[in-house]
Amino acid sequence: KFLHPVSEQCRRDCISKFIDATGNDATATSICAVCAGHFFSTEIGAVKVSDLEQKNKLMLTKPHPAHVLTNGMLLHTSDDCLHRARSWATTGLQSGLRGNVSSYRLNTQDVVHMTDGQLMPPSSSILAATIGVTFVGPKNLPQKTLPGFLRVNRTCVRDALLWLKRNNPVYEDIIISSDRLNELPIDGIPDEISSLAKHSNDTSLLAEETDGYVPEPCANDDDAQNIPLHSLGVVDVAASDVNENEMLAHALLNVARSEIEDGWAIKHGSDFVNEYPRKTADGKLSDGYGNNPNHLLGSFPCLFPYGKGGFEVKRPFPVTYSNHARWAIRYADKRFRKDLYFIFEVFGVLQKCQVCRATALQITRSSFLQHEREIRQLTPFDFETAAAEEQAHKPFSNPVMRNLRQNLSTVRAKTMATDKSRINIRSLIWGMCIKKNPPSVWLTINPADTQDPVAHVLCGENIDLDAFDAHDERPSAVAIAADPFASASFFHLTINALLQTLLGIEGYTHNQSIHHEIGILREVSAFIGTIEAQGRGTLHLHMILWLCGSPPLQEMKERL
Repeated sequence: KFLHPVSEQCRRDCISKFIDATGNDATATSICAVCAGHFFSTEIGAVKVSDLEQKNKLMLTKPHPAHVLTNGMLLHTSDDCLHRARSWATTGLQSGLRGNVSSYRLNTQDVVHMTDGQLMPPSSSILAATIGVTFVGPKNLPQKTLPGFLRVNRTCVRDALLWLKRNNPVYEDIIISSDRLNELPIDGIPDEISSLAKHSNDTSLLAEETDGYVPEPCANDDDAQNIPLHSLGVVDVAASDVNENEMLAHALLNVARSEIEDGWAIKHGSDFVNEYPRKTADGKLSDGYGNNPNHLLGSFPCLFPYGKGGFEVKRPFPVTYSNHARWAIRYADKRFRKDLYFIFEVFGVLQKCQVCRATALQITRSSFLQHEREIRQLTPFDFETAAAEEQAHKPFSNPVMRNLRQNLSTVRAKTMATDKSRINIRSLIWGMCIKKNPPSVWLTINPADTQDPVAHVLCGENIDLDAFDAHDERPSAVAIAADPFASASFFHLTINALLQTLLGIEGYTHNQSIHHEIGILREVSAFIGTIEAQGRGTLHLHMILWLCGSPPLQEMKERL
């Protein structure tokens, strides 16, 4: 019955299920020998090397001296990787300081003017143009409080450039400048950063910078060498920098594909925005060495030290950008997921790809009726040809497309976090209210990652979740801030466990129905939820629940 309390036994059963869903077995992780990715142990299984399927896909097509092979296959075979992943030094990790690292879109043309082609390293003046530090506190802080990642060691920079010149084809033509190296400190914070560091006495800004739904305990340790810095990014979610020509070209291609796609055709997800992959003259993918390297191979030498393995490069078996990104953030040594610049770069590309793939053509009803006969005669080939001509900035060769050009407009739909996506959610809520009566519960769930031992286990700590009394003094903000993927994994694990065990609901992918059973709120007939990120980047969930047996609006008013 609606809003009738469940039995005490039901509540205990739900709590017991939730404890099991967040215990040792549920949070245990393993490393896949094939892709070297971190997965929950329940997602993978053990198999003999001799029984592996499709061994040909694990054979090397481009051998490299750094490869270690097992039976001729490239497998992940490290014996102590899991131990390293779950160990953490527990001393000196908390700090009396905390802060945010915010990434903004820069004027790339101005930055390019500060670089001199193949001359490396870039002038130290580029640091002042791209990095700014602001201290907020009651008094000036000494330079030693600047975080360690701002330190520069001249010898390390020189050795790194020499190694890249020898081993990385992207950097083989660089010219190492002794004068530029001498501009850098022997071992310290560059003057271009320390001299421009600002100070503010307005401590009210601290609450705005770190405020969230869940209060965090204050750290008493004054060690300034390990400062928890939460990284934030200002991202153009609607990809407004994508010009209308490119939008129209992708919309035309999407129309053509919608006519010919079936269960065996290549889906939109395998296509790329033409700005990012490097291609040869015959249209094939390449690494793009020289003056136009692949955007990841050229930007992240620490992640791709040998200049190989970039996204959207020539491969025997094509790998989509999104699938390659999923592989990277799960990689065993965690170097991709802990490089926050890599995360922002890849997300920006995925967002732009999503906008272009979801772009649709729109025409007014009056214009459609006026040109209906010509429109029905168009073929997928006509749209593909028009898309190629639009990308090349050429006029349409098809007279029908020329006539329609002024009547066509593009719509950015099905793109995460845009106004269009919010309108779709509101439409779902109104439709559900008509079908299920007014919603019964408005719910906000905000798991506290820095205070939860489950999150620390996913960061690599060795904690027995099935037998612990209280969370002791372990790294909290530092560990979470350094591994945003672990924080997101903790959020999804917690939310799924809460919905399935406490509320008794489980949704199905690409299916509008849900499986529901008795939970602490009795039966939930439907729900709509949206995930948001708060000020410091942690995730929270807003949900609306419709309980079974909820009365219509008029009856609810009468009872109230």
